[in-house]
Amino acid sequence: MKKESGSKITSHEKPITCVLYNSTFKQVISSDTGSTITFWMIDTGQKIKQFSGCHGTSEISTMALDVSETRLLTGSTDGTVKIWDFNGHCHHKLNAGRDQAAEISQILVLKRTILVVGWERIITVFRFNLLTQYLIQPSEWKGGVQHHDDILCAAFYLPQSLVTDSQVRSAGRRSLSSLSSGKHSRSASSIHNANSDSNNSVTRLFFLGARKNTSATGGSILVSCGGSGYVRFWNIFRNHLMAEFVAHEGAGSIIMTVDKTNQYIITGDLDGWLKVWDIQDYCIDYSEKKTTDPPQLVKSFQPHSDCVTHLETCAYSQSLLILSASADCTIHVSDVFGTPVGIFGQEEHWIIEKCLHENERNHVSENSEGDTSHTNNKESVTSTTYCDETTELGDTLSSSLLTEDKEELPFKISPWENTILGKKYKDFGTKEKLHSNRREDSVQTSVGKLCDISPACVP
Repeated sequence: MKKESGSKITSHEKPITCVLYNSTFKQVISSDTGSTITFWMIDTGQKIKQFSGCHGTSEISTMALDVSETRLLTGSTDGTVKIWDFNGHCHHKLNAGRDQAAEISQILVLKRTILVVGWERIITVFRFNLLTQYLIQPSEWKGGVQHHDDILCAAFYLPQSLVTDSQVRSAGRRSLSSLSSGKHSRSASSIHNANSDSNNSVTRLFFLGARKNTSATGGSILVSCGGSGYVRFWNIFRNHLMAEFVAHEGAGSIIMTVDKTNQYIITGDLDGWLKVWDIQDYCIDYSEKKTTDPPQLVKSFQPHSDCVTHLETCAYSQSLLILSASADCTIHVSDVFGTPVGIFGQEEHWIIEKCLHENERNHVSENSEGDTSHTNNKESVTSTTYCDETTELGDTLSSSLLTEDKEELPFKISPWENTILGKKYKDFGTKEKLHSNRREDSVQTSVGKLCDISPACVP
């Protein structure tokens, strides 16, 4: 890849908040704190369209695709969710904040229902059969307020299960409740002493839906991550924490994603590091004893110079790609072994088949070498090699993208620092770096709310 006039390559002008992959159109969709949405071709890295001012001057905090992948939903700090087609036309505006600015942290799109979370400790429901006009008011919510703080994340599991978790600052117990009736059905036991709010914060929840017969084998079906760099695996059928480990030591709050086959989880931290973990055979059988041994670490690498804000996976051909977005205003494309494909926004477009073939050859030749973990010296970033469509197969050009431009970008501010939720993450990260010597009995963990969704809301 060619050096671009000595300036740092960026994908957006403002810090990036979310990145999605549309497998139907083979496009990557990204958003930023400046309310801009950009569409990219995964095959070449080419920018194909961009929409500005989608929520005025308000930050786009999250995005989601509908089931058909023909509609894009954007959530903003202005308290609204907008539904767009790919020509930039907004079909509906969902009044999730009820005319108030509100921090929307996640949008869950089911077959008949849209669930919006992130403020007032409740879930707001919109039903597709009621989307008959432009401005849509939320449907009645029966569950009431059941969280102690803003809901940061949620995950849905067929046929009728929803898990949510909130960032809890005080000691307490989480409960499993009925979403359809709003009544508590059973309680999850407290696992640890409640001495640390930051350890307890949860930023991402994923069901491992590709795992089979987990109710019979007793394996974990839910994975969470969050404060103090922890990743946890849960058996929700027995309300049991099966495993927890520190994925990023001293890194504060982390985020993650899971590929659709549930073979890998990818974690990212506040310093721009990514780690790829092989969980294919991890916690697949029940055990009363909680393990603190981590799964196999496939690769640890640092594609970004600032915090990782969102992660997505992309299955292309026979390869699995990682899309990582950051507050450094870049979106990197890498494979699961950390080999880079390119950065959206670079001058030279890539040919992805050529890149993947070259990456596979390199991986085979280096397969005998073990993975090396990064050190605490965050300034020692190694040079990375990117695919260039102008070179012959097997030829690459090295570029120290993260070290060649030492000056701070004027817009290089973490999105977390600009949002209510982000300020909490930053506080936790700072506190944890000052208290890196942790004792296991100071960690509070708990399952979020496992709820039953009424049949009307379920596909």
